[in-house]
Amino acid sequence: MKTTKTTCALVSASVLAAVTLTAGSSAAGSDLNVSWSDGIRLATDDKSVSLKIGGRLMNDWVFQKADNELLDALGTTDEDDVFHPAVIEDGTEMRRARMYFSGTVQGNTEFKLQVDFAGGKVSAKDYFLGVKNIPALGTIRVGHQYEPMGLDELTSSKYITFIERATPMAFVASRKTGLFVTNHTESVMWGGMVSRNSDGAGAASAGGEYNVTGRLAAVPWQEDGGRRLVHLGAAASRRGPAGDAVSYSARPENHLSVNHVSASVAADAATVLGLEAAAVFGPVSVQAEMLSSSVNATDDTDPMFSGWYAYGSWFLTGEHRPYKIDSGTFQRVKPKENFDGDGGLGAWELAARVSHIDLNDAGVSGGRLDDVTVALNWYLNPNFRWMANYIHADLTDAGKSHALLTRFQVDF
Repeated sequence: MKTTKTTCALVSASVLAAVTLTAGSSAAGSDLNVSWSDGIRLATDDKSVSLKIGGRLMNDWVFQKADNELLDALGTTDEDDVFHPAVIEDGTEMRRARMYFSGTVQGNTEFKLQVDFAGGKVSAKDYFLGVKNIPALGTIRVGHQYEPMGLDELTSSKYITFIERATPMAFVASRKTGLFVTNHTESVMWGGMVSRNSDGAGAASAGGEYNVTGRLAAVPWQEDGGRRLVHLGAAASRRGPAGDAVSYSARPENHLSVNHVSASVAADAATVLGLEAAAVFGPVSVQAEMLSSSVNATDDTDPMFSGWYAYGSWFLTGEHRPYKIDSGTFQRVKPKENFDGDGGLGAWELAARVSHIDLNDAGVSGGRLDDVTVALNWYLNPNFRWMANYIHADLTDAGKSHALLTRFQVDF
């Protein structure tokens, strides 16, 4: 209830902001012009006010099964000492159902509010405000936002190649409430953030721990307007635990499955390191990351957890993955020809990924998981996409699971 009230208040505030901005622009004698550019855009004639309204819907369906040995390994015993095997079965869900409102005012101040309604619950995702074009510093944002770590994590769910991000992203914090500073040149970007451990509404108590995270990304080679490039990056984060423990868990890249690996360590802090690389050669691209977490355990055992993934992608119809240097991430794929039922095929992409996560070390038995995913993506136009993934998951010394997952997606 508290989260819902908070979200409603934020939505009301965004509407009030829109009304205020519109009134201000009208008073200045400049109307807001409405246009479409892969989303709804509003801007004054002089571009002093530029607003965006957008959203995304992602409907997932899964057909899956698992070895009995795996179901037993993932099972639990209740308070009456009765054992219950894990349940992995077919299903469907609205994975994301989001709306956002963002904008730039007078060219150098910005804001964003993004709300998710998936699962019948209201949760706030991005809500921050910022100032751009600050000499030497670039942009400063404060609020609930992504921490700068993980190429796969920072690339929007609208644009990732597979239905779910790779398992090593379990080491990445995703969104937190804090102060973020970022800047870029034509070939290098950097970002740093000081954040608090916060709840889904961005609230943090006085006893919440601080986290310090930084990322550096570079494009040392680029040709043909970005159709050919190499991306290299590194990130580091020093984290205080939420509560008295550092915890990690991961599903087999299938949100409709259950956690296959999980570890929780009583600790004072953790250090997460990440290396990332990607290359685009026209319709063919590759991407890989390595992440590790060194945990400062209270019993001085100090386990080290790690993970990695690598994948390749091939556009059968000749498109490429667009890249944006100011965020150091990949962006929206635009088909050469939209699907129109009269010869236009849209864009078709084949991809394959292998991933590994290891939560076993120093007496901690969180599990070791290997995944192989094969994907087929059909981009009907820049805003509609159909995705299909086959996922083979192997939990060491436990068993295997198989899943056929498909997604129907629209975003703008």
